[in-house]
Amino acid sequence: MTKWGVAVIGLLLWLASASVFAGKPLISGSPPITVNAGSAYLFVPTASDPDGDKLTFGIKNKPAWALFDTNTGVLSGVPTIKQVTFYKSMSLYVSDGKETVSLPLFTITVVNPPPVISGVPATTVTVGTAYRFAPVATDPNNDVLT
Repeated sequence: MTKWGVAVIGLLLWLASASVFAGKPLISGSPPITVNAGSAYLFVPTASDPDGDKLTFGIKNKPAWALFDTNTGVLSGVPTIKQVTFYKSMSLYVSDGKETVSLPLFTITVVNPPPVISGVPATTVTVGTAYRFAPVATDPNNDVLT
């Protein structure tokens, strides 16, 4: 085969691959995978369409505590302590009306926020005197502390 033949075949292959991907919308982003109960969750994906088509977002397996905007793809919400669990196999996708593309499946884990301990202990003590330090402990969702 001549150099021209190889060049023509290469050009045809490039044109074929370019036309396959020309109209597909694009979506990207990394959703946060954990959130404390009582705290805000927010994910804003990035999406575009090479043809400039209007995009519509969708989601599968959305948690009940979450809100989803089909115009922007924003997933947000505040889970409660009663919603501490794993929300698995979530799929966020975008469509231009002709083609649909998705982010990889993801899981959101809602966790019980840890207790907080605070206080400033003395850094020196006088010999012969008792040392005393009483830290303060609190729990964001009022779990009993022991």
